[in-house]
Amino acid sequence: MQRQRSGSDERIHIVTLDVRNYSPDEVSLRVEGDILVVKAKHYSDGNFGFERSEFQRTYPVPQDADPASITSKISKDGYLTIEATRKIVKTEDDFPLGGFETRAGEVARIDEKKFSVLLDVTNFAPEEIKVKVVGNELTVSASHESETEGHYTSQKFNRQFVLPKDVDMNSVVSRLTDEGKLLVEAERQALPPPKERFISIEKGKKD
Repeated sequence: MQRQRSGSDERIHIVTLDVRNYSPDEVSLRVEGDILVVKAKHYSDGNFGFERSEFQRTYPVPQDADPASITSKISKDGYLTIEATRKIVKTEDDFPLGGFETRAGEVARIDEKKFSVLLDVTNFAPEEIKVKVVGNELTVSASHESETEGHYTSQKFNRQFVLPKDVDMNSVVSRLTDEGKLLVEAERQALPPPKERFISIEKGKKD
């Protein structure tokens, strides 16, 4: 069974599903591009042997919804409601150093001295956020789960950036702003000039 209802100006309702036959840990959500995938699996030993039930549903993420803000809640009567925050258009004034929007909720900049990115992580506590660098790839991830009065909420966030070759990977630092945004910065360093190399010319063999 699937319910449909309209969301508020700030929140967008995506779908409500009947998951009364599943516990919260048997239901999973993931976003693949602009597609939301909902899965549920249940296994148990019943009176007539082994019982198994499962389903998978896919839904397009609304164009005006921010995929990183998708949240889900399971009500006391067993209905899963999935919502997202409406995208907010960012301007260069939202970034301390000036910059450009890469997608909803984030602004990045590369200038002569540093690489910077500003991410909206207002829905996560500091201990729920992880920043790591592997090679020249910067990854910022966050995960939040909570249960209040029978309502289960799960929210995840993951962003990856390929850093310029001249960025000093050891200089990457991050901090939370007073507005609850995460600012990640890294210094750029001068690369050595390309080495000059002479290429020998081979003579063709005579027939």
